[in-house]
Amino acid sequence: MSLMNSPPTSPIKLKRNRRFQQQNQLSIHQLLDIILDQDVQLNHLLRSTAPVTTHSKQTLLLPNIVSLDDLKSTISDKEILLYHNMNCRIIEFASDKVIKTISNTGNNNSSYRSKLRLLHEGLILYYIKLHSKISNNIIQLDKFINIPHNNIPGLLLPKYDSSLYDYIRKNTSMPLDDKKSIWYKLFNNMLNSLKTLKDLNIIHLDIKTSNVLVDLDKAEFYLTDFSSSFVFQDFTANNNDISLESTIEYLHPNLINHLSAPSHQSDLYSMGLTLLTFITGQEPFHNSMDNEYNNKISRLTYLIEMINKRDPIKYNLQFVTDSSTMEKNWQFEINLIKNNFFNDLYS
Repeated sequence: MSLMNSPPTSPIKLKRNRRFQQQNQLSIHQLLDIILDQDVQLNHLLRSTAPVTTHSKQTLLLPNIVSLDDLKSTISDKEILLYHNMNCRIIEFASDKVIKTISNTGNNNSSYRSKLRLLHEGLILYYIKLHSKISNNIIQLDKFINIPHNNIPGLLLPKYDSSLYDYIRKNTSMPLDDKKSIWYKLFNNMLNSLKTLKDLNIIHLDIKTSNVLVDLDKAEFYLTDFSSSFVFQDFTANNNDISLESTIEYLHPNLINHLSAPSHQSDLYSMGLTLLTFITGQEPFHNSMDNEYNNKISRLTYLIEMINKRDPIKYNLQFVTDSSTMEKNWQFEINLIKNNFFNDLYS
């Protein structure tokens, strides 16, 4: 195409592209500074526990940031892509480590926001690491990683065998006694993780079976994916305009209806559904007619209707095969969930 026939380029578009390019050229330290300028509460908490002998803002708030190239010199294993979606990629980097990074690496606003979200998750995990014991059943941040190619950040994390979501699907025929034994281990591990979050005033906001990891050798469970999490502040009913990037099946009905802000109670509710899913083997509010809900709007309408009935026990057992036998076998555990995780709905 000749220059004479080329369409005129919009100055606004050029300016926007230049802004996105400048944003995506920012270093990890610069991005972290932006996050901490926006998140006053997290900034304060990290500063209040920093060594008094240091004065650099970067040293004061953050652990070392390691270049992926330097890390490769100490680990010979090649990278293997384990999982990816529109938000993130999980790469196996060594036999016991993974790197979580972003999927969108272009010079655009989506990529910039993805970087901020990933690094904010890293800061939450770093704060947890500073303030809690290792055995808190929460995934432990190892290092912040700088990936020179495309100038993107990453989080070095431990590798686990499976998610609880996959574990449930691979163990549908487990003997009842064995399943109960593992359920109680899950129950205690998740209480431990929730206690840690409550002690540190952190709301997870996306607890579900795919965000619980399983160590098969130790039979331990770990809460992961803090990309939606934040440090709790004194929200009121009129201050619930938070962007909820959560999974609707696990959301407390009050959040769906904007009746309250995210809280430890809403995390308890999500954990209750996670524990109930282990019992039923089905994701929350699964309908035996799910195939008929191939339209997303219809499916969403159905979910909201079921959640708003505010009876998660009834509407998660109704389509289970031989639900009466399941209720009989698990009566004590179901009541445990009802009275400790759904108590605000049934009181």
